[in-house]
Amino acid sequence: MAENCPELILADLYLKDGKGTDLLKAEKGTCSFPMVVMVDCGSGQDAAEAIMAGALEYLVKSEIGDEDLPLVVGRVLREWSHIMARKHIEKELFQCGERSGKAAGSNGDKNPSSLRILVAEDEVINRIVLEDPLKEAGHKVCGAKNGEKVMEVFKNEEFDLILMDIRMPVMDGIEATRAIRTREKETGSHIPIIAITAYALEEDIDRFIRSGMDDCLVKPIDFDELNEIIERSFSAPR
Repeated sequence: MAENCPELILADLYLKDGKGTDLLKAEKGTCSFPMVVMVDCGSGQDAAEAIMAGALEYLVKSEIGDEDLPLVVGRVLREWSHIMARKHIEKELFQCGERSGKAAGSNGDKNPSSLRILVAEDEVINRIVLEDPLKEAGHKVCGAKNGEKVMEVFKNEEFDLILMDIRMPVMDGIEATRAIRTREKETGSHIPIIAITAYALEEDIDRFIRSGMDDCLVKPIDFDELNEIIERSFSAPR
C-alpha cells in the first residue's frame, strides 16, 4: 500500500458537493484500499452504484446500529487482506504458465473492443455491475442467472467470451464450463471462459483451470485487470 493511502474509506453515497462514489473512484486510481459506502436504500440503484465504485460492503443508514459499524469494519479489513493475498497468488500462478496447453483455436481475428459477452452471475446487482461497464465499452452483453441458463443461451447464440461466476444455483460455474468444453470437442472451437469468484486460493485457481477455464478474476472486479485479460485473450492466436 502506498505511503499515504488510507487503510479503509467510509463514505456517504451523497455528499454536499457531489457523490461519495466520485471521491472513491478518484482515490482508487492512486492506491488500493477497502471501501464501505453508506446508502439510503439497500436495494436498487444506490446499492449497485456503491458496488460499482468498488465498495466491499454498503450500509443502509437507517439500519445502522451502535455495534454494526465496528463489526463491519473488522469484517471488511479481514476480507481485504484475503483479497490482496488471493490477487498475489492469482498473478503468480498465471505468470508461471498454468494456462499453457489449452485447446487449439484462434481468437486473433476478434476485435477485443467489440465482443459478444455472456455474463453468468446469479446476483442481480452483481450482474448489473459487470454488464453496465462492458456495454459502455462497446460490447454486446447477455446475462444468465445460473449455469443451466448459460447452457440454454450458449446453444442458441454465439459469444466471444464468457464471464462465469463460480457459485451459482442449479448448475455452478465449474459444471457449466465442463459442459461447454465437452460440447466444444464436437465443434473444435474454444471460447475463453473467465472465472469470477471471491474464493481464489491457489488450490481454487488450479481447480478452475483444470475444469477448463482460461483465467480468473477475484471480486471485487478490477475492470483494468478485466480489460487486460480480454486483450490477452484476443490479441494473439491461442
